[in-house]
Amino acid sequence: MNKQKARRKQRIKLTFTYAVMTLATLALVVVCLMVVQGYRLDFNRGTVRQGGMVQFDSRPEGATIQIDAATLANRTATRIVATAGQHTVTVSKDGFVPWQKQVNVKAGSILWLNYVKLVPTSIEAKDAMELASLDSAAAAPDKSRFAVIQNKQQPAVDFLKVDNDRIEHKQRVLPADSYTADGANHSFAIESWSKDSKRVLISHSFDDSKEYLIVDLDGKAQNITRDIGVQISKLAFDKSDSQNVYVLTADSDIRRIRLSDKTLSGPLISDASDFYVSRNGWISYTTKPNNSGERTIGYLSKGAS
Repeated sequence: MNKQKARRKQRIKLTFTYAVMTLATLALVVVCLMVVQGYRLDFNRGTVRQGGMVQFDSRPEGATIQIDAATLANRTATRIVATAGQHTVTVSKDGFVPWQKQVNVKAGSILWLNYVKLVPTSIEAKDAMELASLDSAAAAPDKSRFAVIQNKQQPAVDFLKVDNDRIEHKQRVLPADSYTADGANHSFAIESWSKDSKRVLISHSFDDSKEYLIVDLDGKAQNITRDIGVQISKLAFDKSDSQNVYVLTADSDIRRIRLSDKTLSGPLISDASDFYVSRNGWISYTTKPNNSGERTIGYLSKGAS
């Protein structure tokens, strides 16, 4: 009899212990889930409130972060959970101008502040090199090179590669068979760079005509006007694919040229007066006035072209 009572007490004790452990585990899981979702205990109000996560990063890293009047212990790059609402964020570092912004932290969401670029308090400009003259120039998309034409009447382009304080200078004379040498009043100008920063577009004007050349860093030139046999009013690189260029023909058609095989597409847009290629490869354009004097403004997506 006593043994049965003892076993019953033991079972009750074990059941109670397991129940407490289960409830404690469930409570811990709930607390962890609430913490992950941004819930924090507000000691001032005695309530639990949901905040939002804020991701910080800066260039250069190691900057101090201040939210309102509180300075964070960690420096960039880091992340915290902040209370929902309006906050003033200040990112600072010795030798740089402080960066400040008013932000709105939303409960249960992530706010990305990973684009902070700190500017030095003192910037010293240095002369890299001197040129006798300068008629046209353009910086490459990767910001490491410049293309320069010193004398627009000469078929030559200078490539400058910037490496810290060192400048690598190479002049490339365009091959004589790459452009039209006949005529008078020759003028060369740099129009733009390809997306991969390996080729430049150069326009060559002479008499009342114009042709377009694509020149690589080694000086090899491709005469686009001559290759496709179509009079071109405007030419622009595809900013999402360096193998493509878009042209506005004298017939007011916008077409695509594939440089690798020198193929010309059919008209993508007709009766166009101008166009612009965005960084994602989309084409925005305007058309010529119709009989009522109205113009159309539109765009062509990358897939559609």
